[in-house]
Amino acid sequence: MPERAGDCTRRGKQQKRGRTKGGKAGLFIPERSLKPLIIPIFIPHEGCPHRCVFCEQRTITAQKEERIGPDHVASVLKQATASARFDVKRKPEVAFYGGTFTGLQKRQMVRLLKAVEPFMDQGLIQSIRVSTRPDALDEDRLAILKTHGVRTVELGVQSMNNEVLAYSKRGHTARDSVEAVQTLKTAGFGVGVQLMPGLPGDSKDV
Repeated sequence: MPERAGDCTRRGKQQKRGRTKGGKAGLFIPERSLKPLIIPIFIPHEGCPHRCVFCEQRTITAQKEERIGPDHVASVLKQATASARFDVKRKPEVAFYGGTFTGLQKRQMVRLLKAVEPFMDQGLIQSIRVSTRPDALDEDRLAILKTHGVRTVELGVQSMNNEVLAYSKRGHTARDSVEAVQTLKTAGFGVGVQLMPGLPGDSKDV
């Protein structure tokens, strides 16, 4: 059946609001359906004051347990932004995982965050998120995060039961987690909470 003028108009409007994927005709992907693009940078065990019973970062990340510097950050981002799958429309975000970011020395925090700045200045990276412990926050470190483009902080809460936390050798309490969430929200950060069911001492009744 011939296409009507009205059909062409409606289809044209749709195409302005979205994009085709992989250049394949007929496969329309609305912009709002694009998943956020997270570029992970792992800092295995760095800044961690404890070794939790469930954590083995060398195995998880396949990286040696050594200090990560600005050169490594820049290398990861250059490779990521040069990839054919990189898409600025997905609002790329750098995520520092695998350690306690705010447990690092302050000058090391600044060095790693500043390594991302050139990519943010070019519009390639939209924001930064970091992972940390509920008991590793203070005003100075929050100010560093805010100044250098961090929008979201993920907290390794793991459990809200103090016995489970003790068995897991977490070194913090459920109250620490509540206070950390409140502190971060007051400071204007987005907050993510990581929970881990099945830890020692955990059960359906806990």
